[in-house]
This record gives sequence, structure tokens and C-alpha cells, in this order.
Amino acid sequence: MSQTSGERLPAPPIPQLLAGHAPQGLWDALAAQCTAAGFTVTRAPIAGDAGPNGYTAYATHQVVIRSDVDEAQAVKTLAHELGHVLMHDPAGFERGQTGSCRGNREVEAESLAYLVAADHGLDTAEYTFAYVAGWAAQTGDVDAALRASGARVLATAHQVLDRTHDHLTTEPGAVVASDADKLATRTAAGAERTGALRARAENRAQDPEHDFLHRDRLVAANAAAAAYYASQYPASWARAYLDTRLGSAMLDDPAGHVGYAPAGWTHLTEHLRSQGFADAEILGAGLGTRASTDRVVDRFRDRLMFPIEARTEGGGREVVGFVGRRNPSLDVSTDTRNPKYLNTGQTPLYTKGQHLYGLAENTAVLDRGGLGVLVEGPIDALAVDLASGGMMAGLAPLGTALTDHQAGQLADALGAARDRIVVATDADPAGVQAAARAYELLTAHGLDPRGAPLPAGMDPAQLAELHGPAVLVDRLATAESIGRQLVDQALTGRELTWPEDRVAAARVAAGIIAKAPLDTWQRELTAVSKRTGLQESTLQTVLAERIGAPDTDDDALGRLTGRDRRDDLDRGQHVTATAAQLAAMSTPRSADIRPATARPADDARPSHRLTATQARSRH
Repeated sequence: MSQTSGERLPAPPIPQLLAGHAPQGLWDALAAQCTAAGFTVTRAPIAGDAGPNGYTAYATHQVVIRSDVDEAQAVKTLAHELGHVLMHDPAGFERGQTGSCRGNREVEAESLAYLVAADHGLDTAEYTFAYVAGWAAQTGDVDAALRASGARVLATAHQVLDRTHDHLTTEPGAVVASDADKLATRTAAGAERTGALRARAENRAQDPEHDFLHRDRLVAANAAAAAYYASQYPASWARAYLDTRLGSAMLDDPAGHVGYAPAGWTHLTEHLRSQGFADAEILGAGLGTRASTDRVVDRFRDRLMFPIEARTEGGGREVVGFVGRRNPSLDVSTDTRNPKYLNTGQTPLYTKGQHLYGLAENTAVLDRGGLGVLVEGPIDALAVDLASGGMMAGLAPLGTALTDHQAGQLADALGAARDRIVVATDADPAGVQAAARAYELLTAHGLDPRGAPLPAGMDPAQLAELHGPAVLVDRLATAESIGRQLVDQALTGRELTWPEDRVAAARVAAGIIAKAPLDTWQRELTAVSKRTGLQESTLQTVLAERIGAPDTDDDALGRLTGRDRRDDLDRGQHVTATAAQLAAMSTPRSADIRPATARPADDARPSHRLTATQARSRH
């Protein structure tokens, strides 16, 4: 994927582990059904944080659920494994029959778990939908897999739910109701629930404002939360942590850049309620979430908090969300339920990929000619602000790579000053990839971004912490064109000995330069010529040919020539050419292309010099 061009492929959804308590009695009811089928049920450690949450061993008749997940996840996984016990036990196969493909089995077991959990008020959608989508895709035909599994899953779900209902409602020694009585009871209960929903809908229709969340109230809730987090900051670990990372300038933080979310479950929720905010407003602002017990709990707990601000139409600022950094003592953990950075979920105020941290706060810096510095996270953004004394604006995407919308916001903020943007991503493979992505998006909006290479393994905050703010500022101020750096990276290790190698290298360079603003082309062509020894006139010719050509064509040729060696081409392993084509290929495309070194006089191999067009058609 990293070697392709064009729009990014969507990332597959990742199942999110469930948190909180399980519905009362559900674990025992499901375990009893496993026991009735001849399987023992235990909770035990399972090796690896990325290992399964449970498994069914048919040979030993065991169902094992990992012991380090919350009750809600454990009971959902038990329902999943019960699905395997009831639907996929090889002991129940007819003679000569084998199990269905793994994808179908996982789709069926997880679908059963979803239905059983939902019937008991436990919403598993954040885990189940991504899990089912992933396994169904491996069957080759998602729709067919779901249709084939549907009837089997529903039949088994009815069986499980009937037995669960009996287990939960039957006293020891009591007479079990008949199937007809059970059906009548469940039908009556369903009718009662339907009537309640209908009445609720009619009430809302008569009062359309009943559930409407006023934007001003959500803004006020975020403002109250920011103030509360700021009040908790001085006595927290967050203050000492930022003192280490950013220095004493952040100790008191009178500007309210940061805060701290306490470790308890409902500290902020209770505070906001005392301020007159309703639960619907706390949830609507993304400050709380609903637990499996249906109570509202804080979304952010034991985290260093950074308010996300946006400009208002009147030129002011308002808090639209938050990003929270977990306690660094937990950084050694790979628990996906507690990510290093956690953002506000999508709300009427905040949408992921639509805001840049630091942009609203630094509008004045950019307006007076300050340098915009695109970094990876809020701590790096604050490091830039502090190191430069307000002469540079630290800016960071939030929970995602830079988006086209964010690049457009930057272009609007910079106006005509197109070169006042520096990308200073971390010095690791992910940071290099992020810089390349930023180059494509920023140049698409007419910007001329520069890149600040950092020491290996460092981010901007670490550079300032270990070597001083002046070193960071100097790196940012002397940054050079990202396009030039991308050309260097693309041509590193390439052979420029033979004409076709040099043409291919020129095409790679031209493909990168062509993305930049038109008035920067000559500057970049000259720089590339000096660094690589490629003739500037060759680069100009190839760039002219490159205009209008699709990126995939350029990349395909670059991969071909980067992989093939000259003797491979001469032996005809990749091409079948006619005599006329070989004669055409042996003609130099331009007089200024010459081998870097002369050939030995006894080298009798034919000279195949490819024009860009010939190489493309040949590929």
C-alpha cells in the first residue's frame, strides 16, 4: 500500500474491546449451556496481548476465556464460543462432512454473540461489526456469506435465548413452562416494549425540541470541562511530566493550554451535573459515554488533556473537543482499550480530520508572518510554540494523518505566503511516510512545504529537551524543500551508470517535482541536477513529458527500472522486441544523455537506450 499512489485505501475497521460489567446472570446461563454440551468453561491467561479473547478446544472439550478482559467482553466472548460449540463441533458432523471455511464459522459465532448480547441489553456493535466484516471478507463474497449464515444463526440464537431465559427465571424445583407458554410470555413482553416505544415517539413528535441539543450548550459544556481539567492539573502527574518534556514554562500554564482528567469513573460527569448540564448534553459533547450498566461515565480518565479549539465567525475561539494523553507509566502496555492518545468522538462540534490542533490558537502568529510547523502531536506543537517564543506556530493533526480538509485550512490561514510551512514529523519510518503524504496534500493546495529532518528516533519535543530550544528553532528555520528530500530518498541506491537508468531516475524526480507549485520547478530541477549529476536539460525534457501523465504510469516504470538490471533486459527476460523496436531503442533519445563511465572496448552487448515513451509502452 505504501508503494501505491492516489487516494489512500480505507483502513479496515478494528474491533474495539468492550468495557464494563456484564448483564446480571448471563455468564452463568451461557456457561451452563456449554456444560450441558459437555464442555468445561474457565477463565485463564492467554499468551500475547494480540492473542484471542477466547477459544474452543474440541479435542479436550474446553472453552477458555482470557482473564484480563472486562466482564462485558468476557461474556460476549463466551457467547461467541458457545456458538462454536453448538454449530461447529466436529462430533456433530454427519459422516464424510467437514466444517465450513473459517470465515463462515467466525461470522456465524460472532453474529450469534451479537444477538444474544443485544437481547440482554449489551451493545457489542463496536466489536462485532468490525470482526464480522473482516472474516466475511475472507470468504470472498460478503453478501453470500451473511445470507448463508443467517438462518443457521437465527435458529441457534433462538435456542440459546430460550435456554438462557429458562436459566434466569426458573427457581430450583419449579415446573418449566411449555414452549407455547414461553412464546406467549415473550410475545406479550414484546408488545409491551413496542407500545412504550410508540408512546415515546408520539411524545417527541408533539415536542420536537425535546431531544434537540443546542450547540451553545455543547460549547458551554466543553468550556466547563476545560476549566475543570485545568483546575485538576496542578496537583497531578501531568504537571511534572510536562515539566520534563517542555520545561518550567508549562508548570502553571495560565493560558489554559492543558489540563488533567482525574482517574475516577464519574468525576467530570458529577461536576458538570452540578453545573446544570444534563446527561444528554454531557454525552452530546463527547465528554461522557454510556456504560453497559446504562449509567453515564467520563470518557477521559487519568489523562493529560489538551483542549481542541476552533475559530468562531466573530473572530473568537471555542473549545470543540479534547485529546487526552494516557499516563506515561502505562506506555509499556499494548492494551488497545487504553490508547496513548484518545480524542473526542464525533459530535456536532467535532469531526475527526476536520480540525488542526494549534491553528485557532496561533492565528495571530501566522497573520504576522510566523512560520507554521506541522508536527505529529500536541506536545510537539507546544514545544515549537515555546522554543520559538511565539514566532512559530506548532500545528498537529488529531488522531489521523493530515487530511485534505486540514491542508485546505492551512492554505487559507497562510494566504499568499505559500512557503511558510515546515513539516517536522518524527524521525522514524512512520514519520517519513507522513511527511510524503503531507507533501502531496499541501502542494495540491498550492503550498511549497519544507521539511525539517530530525535526529534519528527523535521528535521535536525531544530535540528541544535534549539539545535545547535554539537547536530545534534552527532546524525549523533552515528546513529545505520536502520535494527535494523525497527525490533524494527515491534515488538513493539507484544506479545512474546507463542511459536507461538515468532516464528512469529523471522520471522519478520529475514525478515528485511536478506536484509542487509551477514557479518552484526550475529551482528544484537545478537542485536535483547538482545532487545527482543528471543533466538539467534532461530533467526539463522529462518533466515536460511528465505533465499530464498518470502517477501510476510513472511509479510503475520507476519500480521496473529499479528492480531490473541491464543484463536482465539484454537477455530479453522482460520484453519481446522486434528488430525494428530494438533498432529504435538503440537510438539515443537526447544528445545530453551519456553513460556515467565509458564501457570497455570489448563489451559487445548492445546499447539499449530508452526514451520515456518507449519505456512506457514496453512495460
